[in-house]
Amino acid sequence: MPPTKGAGIVLRLFNPTHGAKVGPEIYVPGSDITHITTIASTDDKVQTGAPSASFAYHVKHISKFLIEGAYERGPAHAEAGLIQCFVYKRISKLSRDGHELSEGGVAPPGSVMVCVAITPGDTEDYSKWYDEEHQGMITKVPGWIKSERYELAKAYGSQVGAAPFLAVHFYDEKNGLGGPEWRASVETIWSKKIRENVVVPHYRRVWKVVEQKAV
Repeated sequence: MPPTKGAGIVLRLFNPTHGAKVGPEIYVPGSDITHITTIASTDDKVQTGAPSASFAYHVKHISKFLIEGAYERGPAHAEAGLIQCFVYKRISKLSRDGHELSEGGVAPPGSVMVCVAITPGDTEDYSKWYDEEHQGMITKVPGWIKSERYELAKAYGSQVGAAPFLAVHFYDEKNGLGGPEWRASVETIWSKKIRENVVVPHYRRVWKVVEQKAV
């Protein structure tokens, strides 16, 4: 069963090139939004129609977003055909020494946000791999700031087949993505086993933080 309560993140993805005027305002009483992160895509998936912009809402209570009609009451519902919305419960979080660990944390403009959605063939093995191997290796990538792992609670719109797990990694603007430490984290025997056993190929997006503000 999908999670129904706890802290988490809500992602609203859209494509402004379609003419939609979408702002960060969203009204879901009792959700306790702590931070809103505005992000813009820097990968090539926008060339195939993937959303190129997003707002990420760090919330204390995902349950309020799961109430029937809660999201649809938001100001942007008129543009719902252009928006994808995902509600995730946070499973774990880890940050480098000295980095703010409050709800949402701090990601300065220019920071890089990497999101990896996955549908593992073996959920238990995937969780062990992430906790026991992958997370520790990711922290060694130069510029790594923090990582958070989530489980999907609900997807709105056409995203009914969305992957059940999402890993989010933040890095400094200057970082070691693609470098030897990063390659080492994805080329282990266990990592290759996880990729080979997925139900569908994992989906990776790369974003730039435009702004993050406390609410």
